[in-house]
Formats: sequence, C-alpha cells, structure tokens
Amino acid sequence: MTRVPAGLDVLWQRAERQVPGWVAITLRVPQRPGAPVVAVVQEPPAWHPAPRSLLTLDASTAAVVSWEPFAVQNLGRRLRSWVRPLHTGEAAGVVGQAIIGLASTGGAFLVYTGVALAWRRFRRLDGRLDPRPRAALTLGQSPASNGLDPC
Repeated sequence: MTRVPAGLDVLWQRAERQVPGWVAITLRVPQRPGAPVVAVVQEPPAWHPAPRSLLTLDASTAAVVSWEPFAVQNLGRRLRSWVRPLHTGEAAGVVGQAIIGLASTGGAFLVYTGVALAWRRFRRLDGRLDPRPRAALTLGQSPASNGLDPC
C-alpha cells in the first residue's frame, strides 16, 4: 500500500491547531520519503523570550507522532534555549539589550585603539613619526654624562 504524502498546507494547519496563539512555525521537511515532518512552534512569550515546542507529524497523514511542549522538555534543552536570549540581551528586556549594546560599542572601541596603537608603532619603526636622533645610553653612564637633560 503506497501512502500519499499530506500537503504542506495540511501539515501547517495541523501545527497551527496544536498551539493557539503561536508566534512562528518552522516546518522541517524530510529529505527521504516516509520520514516524519518536524514543526518547531514558537509559543507566545511568558517567562522565556522565545519558547519553542517540537511537534513531529506523520508526513502521509499529518497525524501527531510526538509533541514536546517547551515546559516539559528536559533541563539541558531548556538551558540551551537560553543561550541566544542571554547573548543578545533579550532575556533582560530593553535594559539588557542596552547593556549588550554598550559592551559591543566598547569592543569596537578596543579594536579601534589597538589598530591605532599598532599603526603608530609601525610608523615609528619607519622613522617618519619621530625624526629626532636618539642618543644611545651605554651601560653605567648617566643621562647627564651623555649630554641628555635628565629632567
């Protein structure tokens, strides 16, 4: 008996019915025939900025094979889902995003100052930045004995 695959519209509608008020749905279409279709359903934010649940559907009938809501996922998966919101500052709202923005600006400033210092150092090696001759100090001599002003 050959099974006719369900259309994407049927699979989409089934995913929509699973979470009323969904924010985003992503369908992962299988590469081999007969494999299940996985729908990642982003639920409305509650205590997590972007809770995502996994819905696995039979590609032929659009029947639910498995349903993993965000609230019942294992601890490792829930902790991993916090990485992006913490990295981008979403987890702390506007204040968190402002802090991350300032940190990014600070990083860009550090890059600028590093490049500027390196540029000055390279120019100095070429002799164009400081054309004055430097008097050599020999071991055991004071700067005054070389004719240099110690002040």
